[in-house]
Amino acid sequence: MDSACTLYIGSIEFEDAMPDEYLTFLKTAHNITAAIDNNAMVFNTTGLSLYNGAFTIYNAPLKTLPSGNKVADIENTTSEHRVLYFDSTNARLVIKGEINALVGKIGGWTIDGNSLNYLPSGKVVGNSGTALLCPGGSTSSASIGGSATTNGWTITIGSAFGVTTAGKLYCNSAEITGTIKATSGRIGSTTKYWTLGEGVIYSGANSLGSSVTGTYLGTDGILNRSGTNYVKISNGTLEANNVNIVGGHITWGSINAPEVSNINGLTN
Repeated sequence: MDSACTLYIGSIEFEDAMPDEYLTFLKTAHNITAAIDNNAMVFNTTGLSLYNGAFTIYNAPLKTLPSGNKVADIENTTSEHRVLYFDSTNARLVIKGEINALVGKIGGWTIDGNSLNYLPSGKVVGNSGTALLCPGGSTSSASIGGSATTNGWTITIGSAFGVTTAGKLYCNSAEITGTIKATSGRIGSTTKYWTLGEGVIYSGANSLGSSVTGTYLGTDGILNRSGTNYVKISNGTLEANNVNIVGGHITWGSINAPEVSNINGLTN
């Protein structure tokens, strides 16, 4: 034999075969051990224990017997058919295929129904040092990345980053080196901000003809207004109702206005 095969029943050792007179003893033994080389399997009152990599589950191919029944084709089963085994060289349990789990833990992460979360003891979603992945949205409320206190978080990282099921992203800061595409939204604080529109960005005044104080930049022109005073640029034309120019050089063809004043030190 290339490998030594030994069976231990209690403290009694057998090699290769077990005499019939020990069958009754086997039924009442408190410790049964089977060993091949350095691998061992022990069955006792505490359960089944495997030592030194003696653990493999195969998804074996099938073969058909003359009777028509199908059984595992052990002769043609290879390591490629392993689905669960212990890799003693690297001290790790290897699983090939899909894992389905409704509850449990992976490292410090908890599988909890519809979520995967990292919540150390005493911490909740939205605290620093936590994380959450919840496709259905969290039921607990938190203020994250400057948001109001709300629930429905689908992704959170600490207290600075979060995404809701509505697709809203909240974060305290961002550095983006690529392209940003947006046809709506706001840039700024909750009280002072720029509004994004399709082909426009504005604060206050929302069109070239607006009488509201603010600034408008669009594909049709630019408007800056403060009360009744304004400057407008559209179709290559500058329009303003109150111009005060000090110093510099102006080249013009003609100026048509009821009153031109305060042009000091300018030459044509």
